[in-house]
Amino acid sequence: MPKTPRKKTVTCRCRSHCTTWNPETRTYEGDGFDIPRSTRDRHRQDDLEALHANHNRQSPVAHSSRSNLPSNSQSRFSRASSSNHQDLQSLGVSPYISQADAIRFITDRLSLLSSWPIIAPGSRFSFVNNPLETGNYELIQLHHTISLFGCIDEWETERLQDQVLEELEKIDWEKEVQWSAQCAVFLYGYHTYNTGMFYNLRNTETPTIRAAMLTTLVLNHVYFNTRRATKVLLAGIRATLQNASVSPTEIARLPLDPRTVSSLFRIHPIVTNFNVCERCNTLYPWEPSEGPRDPEGDVTLYCQYKSTPASQTCGHSLWKPLNPNAQDFRLVPRKKYMHQSLKAWLGRLLSRPDIEDILEQRPFNPPNPPDSPIDDIWLSPYFLELKDPSGSRFYPGTEEEGRLVFGFACDSFDPFYVKTAKQTVSSTAIWLVLLNLPPHLRYLHENLHVVGIIPGPEKPSKDAINPYVDLVVDKLLEFWNPGVFFSRTYRNLHGRAFKAILIPVVCDMLAARQVIGHTSSPTSHDLCTQCDLDKDDIDITDRQQWPEKSVDHVRRCAEAWKNAPDEAERDRLFNAYGIRWSPLLRLPYWDPIKYTVIDSMHTLDLNLFQTHCRKLFTINTTTNGGDGTVTSPVEKRDKRVSSKDDLRSLRRCVQLLENPPEQLEDQLLMMPRKVLYTICVDNNITSGNRTVVAGTKHVLARSIFLWRFSNDYPGSVNTDPLDILPEVAPSDTPEEDIMQADLPKNVIKLIPGLVENERPDEEIYAAGSARAFSLILQALNIPYDNSLNLSGRGAKRVLWDILISRLDADPELCGVLESLIPPPPVNHSRVVLGQDVMECVWHDMTLSQIPTWVATAPRNWGTARRGKLSAAQWRVICTIHLPITLISLWGQEEGRKKDLLDNFMHLVCAVQLANLRVSSPRQADAYDQHMLAYVEGIQHLYPDEKLRPTHHAALHIGDSLRNMGPVHARSTPCFERNINFFHRVNINSHVGQLEGSLLVASACNANVRAMVTDDKNMRSQVLDLVETMEAIESEDIRGFRLASILDPSSSEPTKNCRLGGTPANLTREHSAVLQLYANQQGLNVTDDVRSYLDIARQGVVYGVKGTRTYRNSGVLFSVEGNPANSAPGVIEAILSIPTGNGQRQFVCILRPLQEAPSQNNPYLQFGFAGGGLYLTSQQEVCVVELDRILSHVILTPFDRPPFNGLIHVLPIDRLMKISEADQ
Repeated sequence: MPKTPRKKTVTCRCRSHCTTWNPETRTYEGDGFDIPRSTRDRHRQDDLEALHANHNRQSPVAHSSRSNLPSNSQSRFSRASSSNHQDLQSLGVSPYISQADAIRFITDRLSLLSSWPIIAPGSRFSFVNNPLETGNYELIQLHHTISLFGCIDEWETERLQDQVLEELEKIDWEKEVQWSAQCAVFLYGYHTYNTGMFYNLRNTETPTIRAAMLTTLVLNHVYFNTRRATKVLLAGIRATLQNASVSPTEIARLPLDPRTVSSLFRIHPIVTNFNVCERCNTLYPWEPSEGPRDPEGDVTLYCQYKSTPASQTCGHSLWKPLNPNAQDFRLVPRKKYMHQSLKAWLGRLLSRPDIEDILEQRPFNPPNPPDSPIDDIWLSPYFLELKDPSGSRFYPGTEEEGRLVFGFACDSFDPFYVKTAKQTVSSTAIWLVLLNLPPHLRYLHENLHVVGIIPGPEKPSKDAINPYVDLVVDKLLEFWNPGVFFSRTYRNLHGRAFKAILIPVVCDMLAARQVIGHTSSPTSHDLCTQCDLDKDDIDITDRQQWPEKSVDHVRRCAEAWKNAPDEAERDRLFNAYGIRWSPLLRLPYWDPIKYTVIDSMHTLDLNLFQTHCRKLFTINTTTNGGDGTVTSPVEKRDKRVSSKDDLRSLRRCVQLLENPPEQLEDQLLMMPRKVLYTICVDNNITSGNRTVVAGTKHVLARSIFLWRFSNDYPGSVNTDPLDILPEVAPSDTPEEDIMQADLPKNVIKLIPGLVENERPDEEIYAAGSARAFSLILQALNIPYDNSLNLSGRGAKRVLWDILISRLDADPELCGVLESLIPPPPVNHSRVVLGQDVMECVWHDMTLSQIPTWVATAPRNWGTARRGKLSAAQWRVICTIHLPITLISLWGQEEGRKKDLLDNFMHLVCAVQLANLRVSSPRQADAYDQHMLAYVEGIQHLYPDEKLRPTHHAALHIGDSLRNMGPVHARSTPCFERNINFFHRVNINSHVGQLEGSLLVASACNANVRAMVTDDKNMRSQVLDLVETMEAIESEDIRGFRLASILDPSSSEPTKNCRLGGTPANLTREHSAVLQLYANQQGLNVTDDVRSYLDIARQGVVYGVKGTRTYRNSGVLFSVEGNPANSAPGVIEAILSIPTGNGQRQFVCILRPLQEAPSQNNPYLQFGFAGGGLYLTSQQEVCVVELDRILSHVILTPFDRPPFNGLIHVLPIDRLMKISEADQ
C-alpha cells in the first residue's frame, strides 16, 4: 500500500507572526497561516526568544496577583452577602460572576499557585512570590472564600478546600526540607542533615480515620488504583461511616482526595529536578515553575556543554512550547530527570524502628578457619580489606559513627513493556542497594534506593551516562569524607554520623562496561573488565597467560581521555586503550577492576545455557537428533599480518623500532594489532611470566617498547617471510547496478563487519550502498527520513551516520543484526536436540513433580512458536529437565554422545556451584575445574563454533566467588523484579516525563510498605488489611533467584493453612509410628494432635502427598543418628503434637525411598547435579522433625526402558546450600 505523501506546509499559529493579540478578550486570535515547516520552526524560535526578552513583564511575579474576569452569565449569586462580595473582590473576582465561573476561577488560581516555587533557588526561606499576595495568606484567603459560596454544592466546596489544605501542607513540608538542608552545613566536622521532618508525622486522627486513610494509601500506591477510583473509595468510606453513625466531626477529618492523604503522611520522596539536553544529556537544575520567563535566575535556553575545550558548544534547545495555541502558553523542558536525594532517603530509613540495629549486625571478623564457607559478601576478602580515609578498617567503625556500604546498579527497560528485541523506547533506572541489610531484607522494595530513571526514548550512549552518575558520586564523596551527620535517628535522639562507600557495580555486561568507562560492546578487542586479554586471544584458557589489568593504568588512561584538548585526541586515546572517563573514578577508594561484577544471571543462565542449546546442541524439531558431528571446522582467526596494507604497516613499525622517535610508544599504539602481534611473535617478546604472546594493543605496544630499550634487544628486528594473499580488487560495478542486484545478499555481507568490528568503518562504508544501509535501518526498526532520495548525493553518508550512532548507543542491536544472518543449511548430524530427543524431554516434563516455587518452563520450548525464554526458564530447562532426560538417553553410552553429555554436565555443575548461597575456596576451585573443562570441551567437540566473550567472562566467576563471596549479594534478578514493578505503574505515554512518575510511584510504594511494616500501632488498627497484603505477596514467590529474599536464619515454622490446623485423622500405620516416636521422646500423645496441609520453614513451603499441596511433598531429609547422610522421601502427613507448657512440636510423617543398585544408576557419576534413581517399592514410614528436612526433591517416574518402574530423584534446594563441594 503506497504511503501518503507528507504535506510540505503546516498551519502555524505562532504569536510573533501568525496571530493577533486581542486586548479585550486577552487572547491571541486568528486561524494562522499555512507555511513551510522550516518557517514554522523559525516562528517558534522567535516566540521563545520574545518570551525570554520580555520575561519580567510576562512572569507571574511581575503580574499583579489580581485579575478581572468578565461577567457574561445571566445566573447570579443571589445569596452572596456584602462581606462575601468583599472577599471575592479581594481576590479580583466580580461578585456577580456565575457559579461555574467562580469554580473555574478558584480552580485555575489554585493551579497557578501550586505551580509556583515555594522558595527561590539559592536563597534561605525567601518566597519567590510576595506572601501577602500569593503565599500562605492568599491560600488561607481562598480557603475562607470557598466556604462563603453557599450555592455551590457541599462536595465541590470540600474538594476545593482539600486542595487548598494540600497546598498549605506542601509549603509546610518544603519549609521543613529547607530547614533540614540549611540549618547547618557542618556539625562536628560532618555534613549535616536534619531528619526532624520524618518524626513529626500527623498522628491526631482517630483509629477509624487512620484505618480509612491507610486503606486509601495502600490501594493507591501499592495496588495502583487510579486517583479517580480512590476518590470514589473515599466517598464510599464516608458514606459507610455516615451509615454507621460516626460523628460528622470525625467524618470531616477524612479527606476527599487521595493526594491529600499522601501529603498528610508525607510519603512522597524528596527529589531534585533537572532539565536534560536531548543531544548530550547535560543536566541543568530546574524547578517546575522555572523557565525562560523566570526573572530571578539566569535561565539557559540552549545547552552550553562542550565535551572538550576545542569542541563546539552543543547548542541544543532545552525548551519546548506547551499548548502553543492556548492563552496559558508557556515553555517546558524537552526532557526532565528526577533525582532522589540519598541523604533524605537514608534519613527516612534511619527513622524506622530497629533498622539501625539491623545495619550493625553484619559480621566483620575474618572466617575461622580462613577457608571455611561464608554466606554473605561481608566476610569476603575484598570487604575485609576496606579502609576508611584514615587508613583504619572501614567496618565496623565506632559507636559514634556508623559505616555503610552501597552497591550500584543500572539497567535499561522499555517502559511500555515491549518484550521484542527491536524495542524503540528505552529508559534506564539507577539503583543503590544498602549491603548492610541482611540478604532477606536487602532487596525488598521498601529498602531499595531508586536514584532516578534516565528518560528515553534512547539509552544514553558512550559517556552520556556520566552526568547521571556524577550526581550519585557527589553525595557519596560527602559520605566518604568527612561523612554525614543525621540530626536524629530512631535509636539516637541526638543524632549520629555515618560514613558510606560504594563497592560493587552490579549490572549486565553492557551496562557495567559503559558505567566504568570501557568500550560498550564486549565483542570489541578490549573484551574483558578483569584482564587485558584481547578478543583475538579468546581461545587462550590458561589464566596464567592472561595479562593483568592495572588500576593505576586505568586511572591514567581515563584522566588522559577526560583532559584531552579535542575530540581527535580523545578518539586516539580511546582507540589505543579502550578506556573513557567514569565519574566513579572520582571516588578515591574505588577500583574498577576489583569492584566491577560479572553478573552470573546474564553470563550463565541467559547466555551460556541458551548458547549451548541453540548453537552447540542445535534444536531442530523437524528431524531426529544426531551426534553433533562437524563437517567443516570454522576458520581460525589469523592474528598475524595477512594483507598488503598490514605488510606496509609492519615495515613502518620496523623502521620506528630501528630508529626510535621520542614518542615511540604512542607511535606503536597507532599500529594495527596484527602488526604488533607479529613483531612480538617473531622476536619472542612477552611480558611478565607469560610464555605466550597475548593481550590488547596497548599491552603488546608496551612490551615492544620495554624490549626495545632493554638489554635483550639484539640490534635489529626480526620478521619472518610473509605469504601475502592478493587483495581483492575493488568492484567496477557502479553503485546503481549493485542496488539493482540481489540486495539481501549485499546486506548480509555487511553485517559481520558491523557486528564484530573486524573491518575498518571506511571499508564497510565503501562496500555498502545507501539502499543497503536503509534496509539495515528498517530491519532494526531505526527511524530515518523516508523522504530521503536514496540515489541522491549524500544519502549514503546520512544513513551510515544514523546506523553507526545507533549501534554505538545500543550495543544490543548488534545481537539483533547477527540474528538477521540466515543460518547455514541444516546438517542433520550436527543437530543434537532433534525431534526424537525433544519429544522425550517434553514427555519427562509432564511426569516430573516440581515444587510450586520453581518457575515452570513451557512444555513446547525449543519450537519456533514458543519464541524467547527468560533466564529463569533457561536455568530450569538446563539444570532440571535436560539432565533428567539426556542422562537417561546417553548416560550409559560410549562415544561422542557421551562426550557431549559430559561436556554439558560440566556446565550444569559449574552453574549450580556458582549459585549456592555460600561460597568457599574449595567451591571456587570446583567451579573453575568444571568451567575450564566445559570451555576446553567446546573447542574440542565443536570446532565449527567460536568461543564467545561470555565464555571468557564465565572463567572469571571463580575469582569473584573467592574475593566477593556468594553471588546472591551481587546479582541482578532483584533489579529485574523492580523493572517488573515499573511495568505495573499507571503512566502516560510522554517519554521524557513518565520516568519521573515512575520514580515517585516507586518511592511512594516503598514508603507505604515501610509504614505498614514498621508502625506496630497502625498494624494493630488494620490487622486484616496487613494479613491480606502479606498473603497476596506470598502467592507468587517462585524461582531460584527469589531465594535471596528468604531468611535462612529463621528456624521458626509458620503454618500456611488459615485455621491453624485440623484435628488429625491418622491411619493405623501413621498412628503407630507417631506413638512410637512419642514414647522415644518422652511425650504423652493425646487426642490433641493437629494436622496441616502445608507448613513453611525459612520461607520454604512443604506439602502433603495426595492433597492440593502434593507438589511440595518430595523432600530430602537427614538420617537420624548420622546428620551427614541424607535420604529422599515423600511427606504423607504434617502434624503438631503438644509438648507441655502450652508448646507444640511440628513433625512430618514421611515414607523414605530406597536407592536403586548403583550399576544401573548412570546419574550417580554426575554427583549433586545428576540426582539418582530409586525404587518404587514401599518403605516403612518414619517420623522426622521439621528441622531435619533439608530441601525439596523433584520426582520423575520413568515409563520407558531401561528405567521402567524407577523414580528419578533430583535434590533442589531453594536456599541453595546443598553441595558436595563442601562436604
